[in-house]
Amino acid sequence: MDTFIELFDPLSMLLLFLVWGAAGLVFVFGIEFVVRRRLHPDLREQISTSTAVMIQVLAVFYSVLVAFVIVGERNAISDANDNISAEGAALAGLYHDIGGFPQPVRGDIQRAVISYTRSVLNHDFRTADQTGGPSADTTAKLDRLYRTVEAAEPVVGSSKFYTQAISDLSDVTKARRGRIADATDTIPGPLFFLVVLVSVLVLAVATLLNTRERRAHIALLAGLAIVVSFNLALIVALEHPFGGAIAISDQPIRVAVVAAGQH
Repeated sequence: MDTFIELFDPLSMLLLFLVWGAAGLVFVFGIEFVVRRRLHPDLREQISTSTAVMIQVLAVFYSVLVAFVIVGERNAISDANDNISAEGAALAGLYHDIGGFPQPVRGDIQRAVISYTRSVLNHDFRTADQTGGPSADTTAKLDRLYRTVEAAEPVVGSSKFYTQAISDLSDVTKARRGRIADATDTIPGPLFFLVVLVSVLVLAVATLLNTRERRAHIALLAGLAIVVSFNLALIVALEHPFGGAIAISDQPIRVAVVAAGQH
């Protein structure tokens, strides 16, 4: 499923809606064309009541299922945003906590912080999006940051700022672990398949309705196809929080640390 969804990652939200909307319209009117060719109007009239009941049942199930999926994915994105903000705040705190350390340990730690942060921005986000796991380069940079901070203890001792630096470094690790976990907190393949299946059934059953008025029937099918397609497009966009159309911003980390390191 991930391979399929990754095809849409480069698209903006507008293009994603257009692509899925067009696909939905093609599908529903393709089915409608077959239904008109194969089913006699009298037969459609006879099953109209049953079709209406079936659509109501499917619509209720569909709305609950889609709401459950979208809310779940939205919560995952919210958690990821919180973890990114926490990581940026902890890195900024660590960078400034060591401001009173003597050289060269202060410069060594600050360079290690900047090196780790750049690796997060250049590697960790992309790797988490593609594999659901951490970047080996970023992990190595974090290990180096730990070693650099530990090496400063004989020089600065157990001062209040050193203790706070250790606490901030621990917060960085926790936030990163949570951020990586958020990348894997996506919709399971079978659940996504169920959403698509119910969407297809809703559209297919709707083509069986006999509204007697052709233009009204076309308008109803088109509106239903667009709504269903846009819901699927939104689910696809939310599925990849680190690289999709609704990608999480890395601004908290970039502003908090990279900007500080340039001064």
